Amino acid sequence: MTKADHPCAGMTKRAREIFEQIAIGNDGGHHPRVIEALCRRGLIERHGVDVASGIPGVKLTVDRYAVPLIVHMAWCAWCGENVSDADIEGGA
Repeated sequence: MTKADHPCAGMTKRAREIFEQIAIGNDGGHHPRVIEALCRRGLIERHGVDVASGIPGVKLTVDRYAVPLIVHMAWCAWCGENVSDADIEGGA
């Protein structure tokens, strides 16, 4: 079996870190340029979520991000080949 490439292969370390944060559900507060780069490569998807604005009749939509399932599966495969139990438990 050959080792899978990380979905962010060829991108910056920071892009990879942000991708991984979004993959585990932490999609807020990331740099807009990195978000755009990940979106352009199809590694994350943007979707609007309506939230209460506090003003009657005013709708507010915020952008949220998620990793598409097929990309998430590729990342999981990469993790299975490249992340050890010691890495997880020791925080290495």
